[in-house]
Amino acid sequence: MALDNIGHQQKKNHNLQLQVFKQILKLILLIQMKKEIKLKMDI
Repeated sequence: MALDNIGHQQKKNHNLQLQVFKQILKLILLIQMKKEIKLKMDI
């Protein structure tokens, strides 16, 4: 039972890490898009 519980916790942690990773990727993409839009505006 305890082992099963640990496995469940690790799965939850992994899901959290995935969500954080996705959020960071979204932020990076947004920043990249803003930079490109700014470059196009400058030209």
